[in-house]
Amino acid sequence: RGWIRYRTVVFFVCAKCNAAARGKMYLTGSGSTRLELDGGKLISDSSDSYQIVTLHPDLPSKTTADSFDGLGNSSFLLQRDLLGDRFQEFNERLRMFRSVTDNDWVAFRRWFGYYLDKNREQFDREGEKLLDKAWKRLRGEFDRHHVIHFTLELFTAPLMVETFFLKMKEDIAIVYTSAIDTSAPVLKQFANDHLQDVINLLRDLFHCLELYIDNRSSILPGLAVGMYKHGEEAAQRDLHVLRDDFPRLRDLYLATFEAVHHSLEFVMALANIDARKDPDAFPAGGPKNLKKFSKLVNGEKAKVLGTMKAWQHHWSTIFDRSVRNAIGHHSVRHDLPSGMLISRDNAPVPYLVFVAKTIRLIHPILAAETTLKYLRMAAI
Repeated sequence: RGWIRYRTVVFFVCAKCNAAARGKMYLTGSGSTRLELDGGKLISDSSDSYQIVTLHPDLPSKTTADSFDGLGNSSFLLQRDLLGDRFQEFNERLRMFRSVTDNDWVAFRRWFGYYLDKNREQFDREGEKLLDKAWKRLRGEFDRHHVIHFTLELFTAPLMVETFFLKMKEDIAIVYTSAIDTSAPVLKQFANDHLQDVINLLRDLFHCLELYIDNRSSILPGLAVGMYKHGEEAAQRDLHVLRDDFPRLRDLYLATFEAVHHSLEFVMALANIDARKDPDAFPAGGPKNLKKFSKLVNGEKAKVLGTMKAWQHHWSTIFDRSVRNAIGHHSVRHDLPSGMLISRDNAPVPYLVFVAKTIRLIHPILAAETTLKYLRMAAI
């Protein structure tokens, strides 16, 4: 096939003057790379080096090495030490996710487009090509809704280090099943009344997923952090990601934050139909109706999730308020020498911790899409 040349923007911090020197790393063949420095030159003799930097764009690295010897001077060996007996699992998760996204993401994106457009003929044809021997003859719309969302879950399963999505999926499945049993006409009416809103929001969520997958190389260093023995504590000590993708990850984070909080309106509608046979009937002390709920600020919406225990329990972990506040203003910058996100109004946040929070976004994206899947099924 020949090699497609990949380019990654990287940097390193000078140990003498603390300046960040940027460069570009190219993948030029199997295991072969080339480095170009902006305003610098490469030297062939390293005998007089006073600083050693491993420019590994996909793994957290130490920036304090002063020789080629030692554990911290190899990002790969460093991960083996930090991950301990989970190192092999980490490698397998990384390999599986990269393999499926590199090979099948373009086809899956096209397939999901047919799903959103309700193009059944092209949907079935593309699904059969994509899944090959795993494809089963579909019996109707229920099967179409199930197969594409289940495939999406398998597609992203290597990233599921935590169980947030699985618990949230269980919550919404119980509520949906119960609502079907006790209030099917109310649920069907609500689903049909809001069908176009559901499809529009699904498009927004899939756009977030596209941003997520398209920026996967920028996000994947967070996979290791999520598997460290001491999690984010280990990431905050002296580990950096020697690349600067903050503007793109900030846009992904904020777009996802808005879309999944919008989906809470439908989560609560299902919960209300199940509990009180009325999508607008909130518990005592809650909003008067869904319209009032939709006008709440996002932070207040999450407080109303009481009946959805897994959603409420995990929401503040997934959407750490300090991170959201830190990146919510255009004045925030990634300070490369310190590896911190700096703003005038909030405490600094380690960039690597932000990356680790960003990789978790797959959980609420999938949970929100699952909720909307059930509403599309209820509308049939």
